Amino acid sequence: ERTYRFSQLEKQKRRLHGLAQFSRELAAAQDIEMMCHLAAKRLQRDMGYELCNVFIRDEDDLVLLGSAFQGEYVEENVLYIGLRMPLSGPGFIRWAFENGKEVIVPDVRKEKRYLKWSDLTRSEIDIPILTSKEVLGVINVESTRVSAFGEQDREIITALASQLGVAIMNLKRHTSLFQMQGLANMLVGATSVDELVVSTLDFLREQYSLQRSVILLREGDELVVRAVRNPSGESGPEIGRRLHLGEGIVGWVAEHNAHALVGDVTDDPRYVEGFPGTRSEVAVPVIISDEVLGVLTVESTQVKAFDDEDRQLLASAAAQLAVALSNLLAQQRLREQAIRDPLTGLFNRHYLNEVIDGELDRADRYGREITLMMLDIDGFRRVNNTLGHLKGDEVLQRVADVLQAGVRSADRVIRYGGDEFLIFMPETVDDAGLVEQRLKSEVAALATRLGIDGIGLSIGTYVRHAGDDLPIEQILARADRLMYEDKRRTYASREQGNDYRY
Repeated sequence: ERTYRFSQLEKQKRRLHGLAQFSRELAAAQDIEMMCHLAAKRLQRDMGYELCNVFIRDEDDLVLLGSAFQGEYVEENVLYIGLRMPLSGPGFIRWAFENGKEVIVPDVRKEKRYLKWSDLTRSEIDIPILTSKEVLGVINVESTRVSAFGEQDREIITALASQLGVAIMNLKRHTSLFQMQGLANMLVGATSVDELVVSTLDFLREQYSLQRSVILLREGDELVVRAVRNPSGESGPEIGRRLHLGEGIVGWVAEHNAHALVGDVTDDPRYVEGFPGTRSEVAVPVIISDEVLGVLTVESTQVKAFDDEDRQLLASAAAQLAVALSNLLAQQRLREQAIRDPLTGLFNRHYLNEVIDGELDRADRYGREITLMMLDIDGFRRVNNTLGHLKGDEVLQRVADVLQAGVRSADRVIRYGGDEFLIFMPETVDDAGLVEQRLKSEVAALATRLGIDGIGLSIGTYVRHAGDDLPIEQILARADRLMYEDKRRTYASREQGNDYRY
């Protein structure tokens, strides 16, 4: 008995020494993979365990990042590094992760929940790697002996798991600055608002395991959901959902330009449900130069899942997003100014020159027709000469509104110059005549509402079929000629031959 006690004391001493050594090794480790490898080796070498696996969560999987074995366990009958195990499914490893609790299995062959990895295993112990906020992964230790694990094993593996969890979180904190620089570099290459917001949430999920995240952007007095990231199979806020400023925690954040760190949303009257089962939330404004562009928020099913470090992390990400978003919006405004007519808001000839070749190539590739309509406002010169240029500008603006409202969203209305317009319509060969009649009727009704006699439209329509090799300059010239033929017919049909329509 004395010999047994002495051996147990020596074993415990060796294990405690191993924990101290492990702590020093973790301090020097440069990445999570190395930390997990060191943990598995310490358990196998100093603790004497036969098979030791370290799983870390990566999105919707547990990934084996560390493994060490000895005795009857050999490479052919153990798991390989990099194995991905979905979070949902059977097995005690998954159970320990999902519940955040350790589990000791004296005889795996008597347990229906056991997920068989090796024919050699008879007992196992699974210890979750916990932080104050989340479960990072699981340490799995297995043995060829029945009832190989007891209370001392639970304590020593839990202590090592705790050290590993702290080290992983410290590593994440120490690398946050560099990671945020990585986010900034990634966002620089984005070419759309959607790409910016999605990339930001993907970054937070990949680097910090933040699973339930949303970015809302401000449109007037509302916030609009533009990007959502949530665990697979779980519902969440719909893209396009709108909240008024002041509505919900995110609305409060936008309205007050302030951060919100809510430990339990069930006690907060501001909360509006986003993800089902949410218990805590952190939200920060996306702001630049005191202008709130939107809100970045993350939720959790755990009470008090977030702390001030999480808030600061989100604030850093939101700041990077705000800069990128502001730059992109400025670029888009400059581009809009370059391709938009400032008076009517329609596209201009510069835009036409940019897109026309690509549109014609696309029509040829898919064997589709394109209709081009050249339009001129009849009687416009008379309006300018008799009622003044301000009234003429109003007529141009109102006619532009009629044209834009009278075509499909896929059609492009362009102010071609002066009182001439061009409408570019894909796949409308059968409807072109109806469109002409409708637009003429709408402009005539507009003239009546404005109380101006003689305002109307002359239209020349050219239908380009796939494979038509006529240059765009000649297509536009033909449409222009057809428009003036329409104008002459309209003029000839009038009883009086006044030339004010020219």
